Amino acid sequence: MTYDELITYLVAGKAPAQTIVDFVYSIFKMEGKGIKKSVLLESVQMEIAKMQGHDQGKKLPISAQLEEYVTFLTSGRDLSQLVTFSLIDCSHSLGLKDPKDKTALRVAIRRKVEKGEIEPVGHKSGIYRIVSDQDKPINLLDTSDLLGELPIEFPMGIQRWIKPMPHTVCIIAGEPDSGKSGFLLNFAKLNHERFTVHYHSSEMGKAEFLDRLQYFWSDAGESRTMKFYERSNDFAGAIKRSPDDIHIIDYLQLFDNFYLMAEHIDKIAKAMRNGLVFIALQKPRGREEGIGGERTKDLARLYLSLSPGCLKIVKAKNWRNSKENPNGRRMTFKLSDGCRFTPTSNWERVADT
Repeated sequence: MTYDELITYLVAGKAPAQTIVDFVYSIFKMEGKGIKKSVLLESVQMEIAKMQGHDQGKKLPISAQLEEYVTFLTSGRDLSQLVTFSLIDCSHSLGLKDPKDKTALRVAIRRKVEKGEIEPVGHKSGIYRIVSDQDKPINLLDTSDLLGELPIEFPMGIQRWIKPMPHTVCIIAGEPDSGKSGFLLNFAKLNHERFTVHYHSSEMGKAEFLDRLQYFWSDAGESRTMKFYERSNDFAGAIKRSPDDIHIIDYLQLFDNFYLMAEHIDKIAKAMRNGLVFIALQKPRGREEGIGGERTKDLARLYLSLSPGCLKIVKAKNWRNSKENPNGRRMTFKLSDGCRFTPTSNWERVADT
Protein backbone atom coordinates (compact mmCIF):
# COMPACT_ATOMS: atom_id res chain seq x y z
CA MET A 1 0.00 0.00 0.00
CA THR A 2 1.39 3.39 -1.00
CA TYR A 3 1.18 6.42 1.26
CA ASP A 4 -1.48 7.96 -0.98
CA GLU A 5 -3.53 4.77 -0.72
CA LEU A 6 -3.07 4.78 3.06
CA ILE A 7 -4.35 8.36 3.27
CA THR A 8 -7.33 7.45 1.08
CA TYR A 9 -8.10 4.45 3.29
CA LEU A 10 -7.92 6.49 6.51
CA VAL A 11 -10.03 9.32 5.10
CA ALA A 12 -12.64 6.81 3.93
CA GLY A 13 -12.69 5.45 7.48
CA LYS A 14 -13.63 8.93 8.77
CA ALA A 15 -10.43 9.37 10.76
CA PRO A 16 -9.83 13.01 11.80
CA ALA A 17 -7.45 14.91 9.51
CA GLN A 18 -4.92 15.63 12.25
CA THR A 19 -4.90 11.98 13.34
CA ILE A 20 -4.13 10.94 9.77
CA VAL A 21 -1.32 13.49 9.48
CA ASP A 22 0.28 12.40 12.76
CA PHE A 23 -0.03 8.69 11.91
CA VAL A 24 1.44 8.93 8.40
CA TYR A 25 4.16 11.31 9.63
CA SER A 26 5.20 8.75 12.29
CA ILE A 27 5.55 6.09 9.59
CA PHE A 28 7.76 8.39 7.50
CA LYS A 29 9.86 9.12 10.58
CA MET A 30 10.30 5.44 11.48
CA GLU A 31 11.47 4.72 7.94
CA GLY A 32 13.94 7.60 8.08
CA LYS A 33 12.16 9.57 5.40
CA GLY A 34 11.67 13.32 5.65
CA ILE A 35 8.39 15.06 4.94
CA LYS A 36 6.72 18.19 6.26
CA LYS A 37 3.45 17.84 8.13
CA SER A 38 2.09 20.76 6.12
CA VAL A 39 2.55 18.66 2.94
CA LEU A 40 0.72 15.73 4.50
CA LEU A 41 -2.04 18.05 5.68
CA GLU A 42 -2.52 19.34 2.14
CA SER A 43 -2.75 15.76 0.81
CA VAL A 44 -5.30 14.83 3.47
CA GLN A 45 -7.37 17.94 2.76
CA MET A 46 -7.46 17.14 -0.96
CA GLU A 47 -8.57 13.57 -0.23
CA ILE A 48 -11.28 14.80 2.14
CA ALA A 49 -12.48 17.17 -0.56
CA LYS A 50 -12.76 14.27 -2.99
CA MET A 51 -14.67 12.18 -0.47
CA GLN A 52 -17.12 15.03 0.04
CA GLY A 53 -17.88 15.16 -3.67
CA HIS A 54 -15.56 18.05 -4.52
CA ASP A 55 -13.46 16.08 -6.95
CA GLN A 56 -14.48 18.09 -10.01
CA GLY A 57 -12.03 20.93 -9.61
CA LYS A 58 -13.56 22.15 -6.33
CA LYS A 59 -11.94 22.22 -2.91
CA LEU A 60 -12.96 22.65 0.68
CA PRO A 61 -14.09 26.20 1.46
CA ILE A 62 -11.14 28.42 2.41
CA SER A 63 -12.65 28.96 5.86
CA ALA A 64 -12.67 25.19 6.42
CA GLN A 65 -9.08 24.91 5.20
CA LEU A 66 -8.07 27.66 7.63
CA GLU A 67 -9.80 25.76 10.44
CA GLU A 68 -7.82 22.62 9.54
CA TYR A 69 -4.60 24.65 9.47
CA VAL A 70 -5.21 26.14 12.93
CA THR A 71 -6.05 22.66 14.28
CA PHE A 72 -2.79 21.39 12.82
CA LEU A 73 -0.80 24.21 14.50
CA THR A 74 -2.33 23.64 17.92
CA SER A 75 -2.37 19.84 17.97
CA GLY A 76 -0.23 18.60 20.85
CA ARG A 77 0.98 22.11 21.70
CA ASP A 78 1.05 23.73 25.12
CA LEU A 79 -1.52 26.46 24.50
CA SER A 80 -0.51 28.33 27.64
CA GLN A 81 2.46 29.35 25.46
CA LEU A 82 2.29 31.68 22.48
CA VAL A 83 1.33 29.99 19.18
CA THR A 84 1.57 32.24 16.12
CA PHE A 85 1.30 31.98 12.36
CA SER A 86 1.69 34.30 9.41
CA LEU A 87 -0.70 34.97 6.55
CA ILE A 88 2.08 34.11 4.09
CA ASP A 89 2.90 30.76 5.73
CA CYS A 90 -0.77 29.85 5.96
CA SER A 91 -1.39 30.66 2.31
CA HIS A 92 1.68 28.67 1.27
CA SER A 93 0.73 25.65 3.42
CA LEU A 94 -2.75 25.60 1.93
CA GLY A 95 -1.30 25.85 -1.56
CA LEU A 96 -3.30 28.95 -2.49
CA LYS A 97 -2.34 30.48 -5.83
CA ASP A 98 -5.56 31.98 -7.12
CA PRO A 99 -5.86 35.64 -6.03
CA LYS A 100 -9.54 34.99 -5.21
CA ASP A 101 -8.54 32.21 -2.79
CA LYS A 102 -5.96 34.47 -1.15
CA THR A 103 -8.61 37.17 -0.72
CA ALA A 104 -10.96 34.58 0.76
CA LEU A 105 -8.24 33.58 3.23
CA ARG A 106 -7.87 37.19 4.38
CA VAL A 107 -11.63 37.39 4.87
CA ALA A 108 -11.65 34.10 6.83
CA ILE A 109 -8.81 35.32 9.05
CA ARG A 110 -10.57 38.64 9.65
CA ARG A 111 -13.71 36.77 10.73
CA LYS A 112 -11.72 34.66 13.18
CA VAL A 113 -10.24 37.89 14.56
CA GLU A 114 -13.75 39.33 14.97
CA LYS A 115 -14.80 36.16 16.82
CA GLY A 116 -11.82 36.51 19.17
CA GLU A 117 -10.31 33.17 18.08
CA ILE A 118 -7.10 34.76 16.82
CA GLU A 119 -5.63 38.24 17.16
CA PRO A 120 -2.87 40.28 15.49
CA VAL A 121 0.55 40.22 17.11
CA GLY A 122 1.64 43.74 18.04
CA HIS A 123 2.10 46.02 15.07
CA LYS A 124 3.27 43.25 12.73
CA SER A 125 1.14 43.07 9.62
CA GLY A 126 0.00 39.56 8.74
CA ILE A 127 1.14 37.88 11.99
CA TYR A 128 -1.49 36.35 14.29
CA ARG A 129 -1.56 34.49 17.56
CA ILE A 130 -4.06 31.80 18.43
CA VAL A 131 -6.18 32.83 21.41
CA SER A 132 -6.58 30.18 24.10
CA ASP A 133 -7.91 30.13 27.64
CA GLN A 134 -5.87 27.01 28.38
CA ASP A 135 -3.58 27.27 31.41
CA LYS A 136 -0.76 24.94 32.39
CA PRO A 137 -1.70 23.64 35.86
CA ILE A 138 0.89 23.40 38.63
CA ASN A 139 0.44 20.57 41.11
CA LEU A 140 2.21 21.71 44.27
CA LEU A 141 1.76 18.29 45.88
CA ASP A 142 3.75 16.47 43.18
CA THR A 143 7.46 17.30 43.41
CA SER A 144 8.71 14.28 41.44
CA ASP A 145 9.54 16.42 38.40
CA LEU A 146 11.64 18.99 40.29
CA LEU A 147 15.38 18.87 39.67
CA GLY A 148 16.37 21.42 42.29
CA GLU A 149 19.36 23.74 42.12
CA LEU A 150 21.86 23.22 39.31
CA PRO A 151 25.46 22.74 40.59
CA ILE A 152 26.76 25.63 38.50
CA GLU A 153 29.77 27.83 39.23
CA PHE A 154 30.33 31.37 38.02
CA PRO A 155 33.48 33.47 37.66
CA MET A 156 33.95 35.82 40.64
CA GLY A 157 32.01 33.36 42.84
CA ILE A 158 28.57 34.71 41.91
CA GLN A 159 27.04 31.38 43.02
CA ARG A 160 27.57 32.67 46.56
CA TRP A 161 24.65 35.02 45.96
CA ILE A 162 22.18 33.00 43.86
CA LYS A 163 20.84 29.48 43.36
CA PRO A 164 20.87 28.63 39.62
CA MET A 165 17.74 26.70 38.73
CA PRO A 166 16.73 24.70 35.64
CA HIS A 167 15.35 26.66 32.69
CA THR A 168 17.32 29.77 33.59
CA VAL A 169 18.36 32.72 31.41
CA CYS A 170 21.48 34.60 32.46
CA ILE A 171 22.63 37.74 30.65
CA ILE A 172 25.88 39.66 30.71
CA ALA A 173 25.73 43.08 29.07
CA GLY A 174 29.21 44.37 28.42
CA GLU A 175 30.95 47.33 26.86
CA PRO A 176 33.27 46.64 23.91
CA ASP A 177 36.60 45.11 25.06
CA SER A 178 35.42 44.79 28.66
CA GLY A 179 35.95 41.01 28.87
CA LYS A 180 32.58 39.46 27.91
CA SER A 181 34.09 36.57 25.97
CA GLY A 182 36.74 36.03 28.63
CA PHE A 183 34.05 35.86 31.32
CA LEU A 184 31.98 33.36 29.33
CA LEU A 185 34.99 31.17 28.51
CA ASN A 186 35.74 31.04 32.24
CA PHE A 187 32.12 30.10 32.89
CA ALA A 188 32.42 27.27 30.36
CA LYS A 189 35.67 26.03 31.92
CA LEU A 190 34.12 25.96 35.39
CA ASN A 191 31.14 23.86 34.32
CA HIS A 192 32.06 21.55 31.44
CA GLU A 193 32.98 18.64 33.74
CA ARG A 194 29.46 18.51 35.19
CA PHE A 195 27.44 19.51 32.11
CA THR A 196 27.68 19.44 28.36
CA VAL A 197 28.44 23.04 27.41
CA HIS A 198 27.73 24.48 23.96
CA TYR A 199 29.57 27.71 23.14
CA HIS A 200 27.97 29.58 20.21
CA SER A 201 30.15 32.43 18.97
CA SER A 202 29.09 35.06 16.46
CA GLU A 203 32.62 36.51 16.26
CA MET A 204 35.29 33.91 16.96
CA GLY A 205 36.34 31.18 14.57
CA LYS A 206 38.73 28.31 15.24
CA ALA A 207 41.89 30.43 15.03
CA GLU A 208 40.66 33.02 17.53
CA PHE A 209 39.32 30.39 19.92
CA LEU A 210 42.71 28.70 19.97
CA ASP A 211 44.48 32.02 20.46
CA ARG A 212 42.26 33.00 23.40
CA LEU A 213 42.28 29.57 25.06
CA GLN A 214 46.05 28.97 24.94
CA TYR A 215 46.57 31.32 27.87
CA PHE A 216 44.37 29.59 30.42
CA TRP A 217 42.66 26.49 28.96
CA SER A 218 44.88 24.95 26.33
CA ASP A 219 43.27 21.48 26.49
CA ALA A 220 39.68 22.71 25.95
CA GLY A 221 39.50 20.87 22.63
CA GLU A 222 40.10 17.52 24.37
CA SER A 223 36.90 17.74 26.43
CA ARG A 224 34.05 15.61 25.09
CA THR A 225 31.52 17.75 26.93
CA MET A 226 32.74 21.09 25.57
CA LYS A 227 31.42 22.05 22.13
CA PHE A 228 32.36 25.16 20.14
CA TYR A 229 30.33 26.54 17.22
CA GLU A 230 30.25 29.49 14.86
CA ARG A 231 26.69 30.83 14.83
CA SER A 232 25.19 34.30 14.51
CA ASN A 233 21.43 33.63 14.29
CA ASP A 234 18.60 31.23 15.16
CA PHE A 235 20.09 30.32 18.52
CA ALA A 236 16.71 28.95 19.60
CA GLY A 237 16.95 26.35 16.85
CA ALA A 238 20.36 25.22 18.10
CA ILE A 239 19.18 25.01 21.73
CA LYS A 240 16.19 22.83 20.79
CA ARG A 241 18.61 20.04 19.84
CA SER A 242 19.90 19.83 23.44
CA PRO A 243 17.49 21.77 25.70
CA ASP A 244 18.84 20.29 28.96
CA ASP A 245 22.45 21.39 28.46
CA ILE A 246 24.26 24.67 29.11
CA HIS A 247 24.34 27.03 26.14
CA ILE A 248 26.51 30.13 25.88
CA ILE A 249 25.67 32.76 23.25
CA ASP A 250 28.56 35.15 22.56
CA TYR A 251 26.96 37.32 21.50
CA LEU A 252 23.33 38.04 20.54
CA GLN A 253 23.42 40.84 17.98
CA LEU A 254 20.94 42.95 16.06
CA PHE A 255 21.90 45.63 13.58
CA ASP A 256 18.56 47.44 13.58
CA ASN A 257 15.11 47.18 15.21
CA PHE A 258 16.81 46.85 18.60
CA TYR A 259 13.41 46.77 20.30
CA LEU A 260 13.14 43.17 19.04
CA MET A 261 16.03 42.02 21.25
CA ALA A 262 13.67 40.98 24.06
CA GLU A 263 11.64 38.93 21.57
CA HIS A 264 14.77 37.04 20.51
CA ILE A 265 15.63 36.35 24.15
CA ASP A 266 12.08 35.07 24.69
CA LYS A 267 12.43 32.60 21.79
CA ILE A 268 15.71 31.34 23.23
CA ALA A 269 14.13 30.88 26.67
CA LYS A 270 11.23 28.90 25.21
CA ALA A 271 13.66 26.57 23.41
CA MET A 272 15.13 25.43 26.74
CA ARG A 273 13.82 22.67 28.95
CA ASN A 274 15.94 22.02 32.06
CA GLY A 275 19.15 23.66 30.91
CA LEU A 276 20.65 27.11 31.32
CA VAL A 277 21.56 29.71 28.72
CA PHE A 278 24.06 32.52 29.25
CA ILE A 279 23.65 35.34 26.72
CA ALA A 280 26.12 38.14 26.06
CA LEU A 281 24.87 41.50 24.82
CA GLN A 282 26.77 44.58 23.76
CA LYS A 283 26.03 47.66 25.86
CA PRO A 284 26.79 51.33 25.36
CA ARG A 285 29.28 52.94 27.71
CA GLY A 286 27.74 54.47 30.79
CA ARG A 287 24.61 52.34 30.73
CA GLU A 288 23.73 49.15 32.66
CA GLU A 289 21.43 47.54 30.11
CA GLY A 290 22.51 45.96 26.88
CA ILE A 291 21.27 46.93 23.43
CA GLY A 292 17.53 46.45 23.55
CA GLY A 293 17.15 48.40 26.79
CA GLU A 294 15.17 47.65 29.93
CA ARG A 295 13.09 44.87 28.38
CA THR A 296 16.18 42.68 28.01
CA LYS A 297 16.04 42.25 31.80
CA ASP A 298 12.54 40.79 31.84
CA LEU A 299 13.35 37.10 31.36
CA ALA A 300 16.77 37.04 33.01
CA ARG A 301 17.15 35.44 36.44
CA LEU A 302 20.67 36.89 36.55
CA TYR A 303 21.63 40.10 34.75
CA LEU A 304 25.21 41.32 34.92
CA SER A 305 26.67 44.59 33.67
CA LEU A 306 30.33 44.57 32.67
CA SER A 307 32.56 47.60 32.21
CA PRO A 308 36.37 47.61 32.00
CA GLY A 309 37.56 46.57 35.46
CA CYS A 310 34.08 46.38 37.05
CA LEU A 311 31.30 43.77 37.20
CA LYS A 312 27.88 44.65 38.64
CA ILE A 313 24.93 42.42 39.57
CA VAL A 314 22.02 44.41 38.15
CA LYS A 315 19.32 41.82 38.76
CA ALA A 316 19.40 38.52 40.62
CA LYS A 317 16.56 36.14 41.48
CA ASN A 318 16.60 33.04 43.71
CA TRP A 319 18.82 34.54 46.39
CA ARG A 320 20.92 32.02 48.25
CA ASN A 321 20.36 33.91 51.50
CA SER A 322 17.03 35.72 51.80
CA LYS A 323 18.68 38.30 54.06
CA GLU A 324 21.51 39.13 51.65
CA ASN A 325 20.37 41.08 48.62
CA PRO A 326 22.90 40.72 45.77
CA ASN A 327 21.29 43.35 43.56
CA GLY A 328 23.50 46.40 43.08
CA ARG A 329 26.70 44.74 44.31
CA ARG A 330 29.90 45.32 42.37
CA MET A 331 33.35 43.78 42.20
CA THR A 332 36.40 45.37 40.61
CA PHE A 333 39.05 43.29 38.86
CA LYS A 334 42.11 43.28 36.67
CA LEU A 335 41.96 41.43 33.35
CA SER A 336 45.06 39.86 31.80
CA ASP A 337 45.58 37.69 28.72
CA GLY A 338 41.97 38.44 27.79
CA CYS A 339 40.69 35.69 30.10
CA ARG A 340 42.32 35.91 33.53
CA PHE A 341 40.18 37.83 36.04
CA THR A 342 41.88 38.89 39.26
CA PRO A 343 39.49 40.46 41.81
CA THR A 344 40.73 43.69 43.37
CA SER A 345 37.78 44.11 45.78
CA ASN A 346 35.05 42.13 47.50
CA TRP A 347 31.43 42.21 46.36
CA GLU A 348 30.42 45.65 47.65
CA ARG A 349 27.28 47.69 47.41
CA VAL A 350 28.22 51.07 45.98
CA ALA A 351 25.76 53.93 45.88
CA ASP A 352 24.98 55.07 42.33
CA THR A 353 26.08 58.58 41.57
